Amino acid sequence: MFGVKRISISQRERGLKLCDGNFETILEPGVYHIFDPFERVEMRLYDVTVPEFEHPRVDLFVQESRETLLKHFQIVELSDREVGVVFKNGRLSGVLSPGKRQLYWRGPVEVRVEHQDITKELEEWRSRMSCSARRPGPPVRMGPRSARPGQPHLALPPRWIPRREEQSARLF
Repeated sequence: MFGVKRISISQRERGLKLCDGNFETILEPGVYHIFDPFERVEMRLYDVTVPEFEHPRVDLFVQESRETLLKHFQIVELSDREVGVVFKNGRLSGVLSPGKRQLYWRGPVEVRVEHQDITKELEEWRSRMSCSARRPGPPVRMGPRSARPGQPHLALPPRWIPRREEQSARLF
């Protein structure tokens, strides 16, 4: 029919319904007929066996319709001084970085996130960095001579690098 969309959502899927790009609702498994004569409704299907929900506007969705999302998602929000240790079905799966917001589908995969405070580790790191800032060391250079792109390359002064004759003499 003209202007009617038929959407079939399986048992392991959920549908995210957007109207004009704005979050409207989440559809459960079933068959839906949506009247949309102007092509303004967009449906995105997500597999709930993959518990991580990724969307570019997830922060906006949480801000606008938190109550609706709580029915379908476990919302994990970490402060700048916390990391999250993620367990899926009782097994260690990964670590979330500080200040991260992550949504996990409620479904066949049981997800548990333990919040770990890293304030003490940050203070220790900060004190070590302030001590090392006072101590001069070899300059670190990023550049084409790096072993891997983006990895630091130590630029050692020539007097620290042994000559080839000295290297071969040491081997025997």
